[in-house]
Amino acid sequence: MPTRARRPDDGTTPSTAKAAAKKATPGKKATPAKKAATAKKAAPAKKAAPAKKGAATKTVSKPPPIHEALPTGGDTPDVQIAKLQTALDERTRERDDLAGRLSATEDKLAELQKSQAAMSEELGRLREVASKVDAVTQDRADLQDRLDGLQVELPSRIEGQVAERLKDVTTAHSAEVAALQQERDRLAARVEELELPKMESAPSMSTSALAAHFADVLARVAEVPPPSPDAPYAASVTAFSVSAKGVLRATDSGDVELVTPDPGAVPAEAMSTLNLDVKLLPRLGSPPPAS
Repeated sequence: MPTRARRPDDGTTPSTAKAAAKKATPGKKATPAKKAATAKKAAPAKKAAPAKKGAATKTVSKPPPIHEALPTGGDTPDVQIAKLQTALDERTRERDDLAGRLSATEDKLAELQKSQAAMSEELGRLREVASKVDAVTQDRADLQDRLDGLQVELPSRIEGQVAERLKDVTTAHSAEVAALQQERDRLAARVEELELPKMESAPSMSTSALAAHFADVLARVAEVPPPSPDAPYAASVTAFSVSAKGVLRATDSGDVELVTPDPGAVPAEAMSTLNLDVKLLPRLGSPPPAS
């Protein structure tokens, strides 16, 4: 036998209670207006500050299972609606909490993505710098190898270049010395050629003949009688000195003669000075002259 619907105590009809219960039944698709209100209510919450060390962790109580929140057959419609509204609020708070956590996770993910992009850019820059450093290191190694090679080859190269230059300079110097010697010999021969006729034509006298000549002159002067025998005194030359300049030359007979060249024919420093002291010496054992 069918059971008649019981009228609720708050004055609602069974159809009204059925409609209210049907409206509050979880799982039914929400209208666009409800979606907008729910989205506005579930806006992403700001990123929560990290909890301080040692602070107590807030425990979030989970809502009761949905089967416990559903109305039972013995509840009144108002009680059923209240239970359904409570379950809906719990599910809404749970959704808002999950949405906040999702937003925070998305923010962290965005920050991590930015950090990853920055790190990728820095990694690329570091790789580029590393490639440049490798190139510079390779260039430095090549230059060091070239420097080592030059340090090994440089002494021998310098020695070879110096020897070559010295060889050229020595050859030029030897040629110049030979030319100067030839010029000297030619000039000496020319001087001898120019001076020889003058020396041959210049007057000359042996030193012994020269000394005998001046001794004879002194003897002749000494033999000159006084102008008057009655004079109280008499003048006479008893000695004199002679200096002669010329060129001393040995003769074929072994004597030495004094050649007096023309003025300017022979340099003054090449001429010799011959000094003669001519004196009268008394004869031992000879009778005195007649008075």
